[in-house]
Amino acid sequence: MVGIITVTLFMFTGSIKAQGPAYRNSSSDNPEQKKVGWQPAILINGSNLQNGVEFYTQKAWCSVKKVNPKGNSASTESFDPHHHTVIPDMYISQEVDFVKLVNTNNYAVRVSYQESDFSLVVNILLPPSTTIKGACDTKDDNLSKLVIKTLPDKADEEKQKNHLRSSLAVTKIQ
Repeated sequence: MVGIITVTLFMFTGSIKAQGPAYRNSSSDNPEQKKVGWQPAILINGSNLQNGVEFYTQKAWCSVKKVNPKGNSASTESFDPHHHTVIPDMYISQEVDFVKLVNTNNYAVRVSYQESDFSLVVNILLPPSTTIKGACDTKDDNLSKLVIKTLPDKADEEKQKNHLRSSLAVTKIQ
C-alpha cells in the first residue's frame, strides 16, 4: 500500500514540475497559449534556422502611452499656475511578439522581413556570433524592430505571420 501511494505521489509531483506554475496558472485550455518563455519560431523550411540565424518568439504585453482624455499630449499643454489641472497620461497594454535572433555565423548578416504586402521592408543588422532580442522599452532602433504588434483578429494574425515567414531573408553583409 505504501508503495502505491509513493508511486502515485511521485507521478503527480512529476507532472507538476513538467508543466511549471506559469503553465498551470494560464486561463487558456489551448496548449499553444500556455507556452512560456522563448519558443522556436517555425519558418517556411520547417525549422527555426535560416542561413545560420536561429529565430525565437515570445508572447508579451507592452505598455503603450496614449494621449490624455482631452486628446492633447500632456507635455504640450500650457501651464497656468492659478488654474492648472493635471491630466495624467493614460497607458494601455498591447499584446506583442518579441523576436530573438541568434547569429551562429562568424560574419555579420542582414535579416529582412515584411509584415504585409503594403508595409515597408524591415532590415535588422546582426553582428557575427551575436544574440539580440526585442523588449518593450528599448530605445535601440535595431532592437525595436524585434517587437511585432499582435493583431486582434486571429485570422489576420496568422496571415501576417505567414507573410512575414515567406518574406524572411538572411543575407551575408560583405
